[in-house]
Amino acid sequence: MDPNVENNGSSGDLQKRTPREKAFLHSVVQIIDNCLQDPGFTVENLSREAGYSRSQLHRRLKSITGHSTSHLILSRRLLLAKKLLKEAPLSVAQIAQQSGFGTHSYFTMCFRKVYGITPSGYVRQS
Repeated sequence: MDPNVENNGSSGDLQKRTPREKAFLHSVVQIIDNCLQDPGFTVENLSREAGYSRSQLHRRLKSITGHSTSHLILSRRLLLAKKLLKEAPLSVAQIAQQSGFGTHSYFTMCFRKVYGITPSGYVRQS
């Protein structure tokens, strides 16, 4: 997992992308961000919303970002969680839920894997 997949949904250089790639990535990230709080939001949901088959969406995102579709969804969830941990006076469990994670333990495991610290440790650090 790449902790640099932050603002634009990819760890690559946005300047190297064509206008079409930028527009595509922006629209996909916008769909993801609108559905992040739903723990049932899946790659299938995203592909349906974006108007692509699951495999077509995966190929296109992989060629642009270097990452899978599921990686992009998870990265956006973690970015939202990180923002909420820093700004919102909520418990870690509430933030996990608001970020679309099904369980607190899965959220903690993903957060630690990407950022090298537990969510509660991140809160204490901030």
